[in-house]
Amino acid sequence: MTLREARCLFTRLISQHVIDLCLAGYDVAYDEVTERITLKDPTSDHMKNSLHHKGLAGDLLLYKDGKYLDKTEQHKASGELWKTRHPLCRWGGEFGDGNHYSIEWEGRK
Repeated sequence: MTLREARCLFTRLISQHVIDLCLAGYDVAYDEVTERITLKDPTSDHMKNSLHHKGLAGDLLLYKDGKYLDKTEQHKASGELWKTRHPLCRWGGEFGDGNHYSIEWEGRK
C-alpha cells in the first residue's frame, strides 16, 4: 500500500468512525488529525516519527451529555470499535493515549 492509499484509507475510516460515534450519542471533535512538519514550520509536539506527520493518525475529542471525556477508559468502547474497522487500525488506549486513533504504517502505531 502506498502512503497515498494509506492516507485515503485512514481518512475514510476515521470519517466513518466519527459518524458512528455521533449516531451513538457522542459529540466528537477532531484534534491533531494531521500535523505536517515542513521546512516552513518544523515545530511539533509529537515525536519525530509520529504517524500524525504522515496523515495516518488523529486524536478525537469525545463528549457525552456535554461532558468532555478525557480518560483513556472513557474511550474504550470507541477504541474497541475502531480496531474492528480494518486490520491496520490501532487505538492509542493500548499504549496510554486514549484519544489516539491511527492505522499502522511501517511497523508504527
